[in-house]
Amino acid sequence: MKTHDVTKILPAVALALLLGPTLVWAAGPAGSFLGAVNDVPVTIETNNGVQTTSADLNFVLAVGGNGSRTVSLRDFDLSSPGVTTTVGSTGTLTGSLKASAKPPQTIDGRLNLALALSVHYPLIDRIFPPSPQPYLETFGGKLTGTLTYDPGAATYHLDGILHLSVKGAATGKVLSLDLPLDNVALQPDGREAGLYPTRDRQAQVGVWRSRLAWVRSL
Repeated sequence: MKTHDVTKILPAVALALLLGPTLVWAAGPAGSFLGAVNDVPVTIETNNGVQTTSADLNFVLAVGGNGSRTVSLRDFDLSSPGVTTTVGSTGTLTGSLKASAKPPQTIDGRLNLALALSVHYPLIDRIFPPSPQPYLETFGGKLTGTLTYDPGAATYHLDGILHLSVKGAATGKVLSLDLPLDNVALQPDGREAGLYPTRDRQAQVGVWRSRLAWVRSL
């Protein structure tokens, strides 16, 4: 019977796994990449308890080049129908990116990204009347998960969860939110690449940017 040297086989197997048709971090290009999802479940904690509703969002993830392999958010727009509190409904919650960290990416694609959103909902205006502009609450937390690249489809994929809690002065009615991001495909951002993956995606992004433009102007 012919025998094989195991010490020679194992390195070859490991190399095959690394070079095979799998999702890999190292093959991913640098640049800005757009992700958009609709009706994703979101868990929101209020002073009336924990509730589940839905949310729509789009975001732009920036992947660093020149060997840095950092990751940061360049944009993040969120909209949710809202939830009930002890003093009534929040109304529609909208949020936009306020700040993002720029951590290095691990070789296996793990992501631990700190960020902050500026959030508004109509109930705020009842408690903090605009003077002259609407008051925005700050929610801070982390996006944790895994970012991988599929060379066959030429797209990044993000699997993770976003956890945010209210910071600083606030109504005390909305306390935190948790939003899962399951296998979200990230395409080159049309503002830099000159195109969007589909006409429907382009229209969708335009709607969200118009809806939340006033938040960014504050």
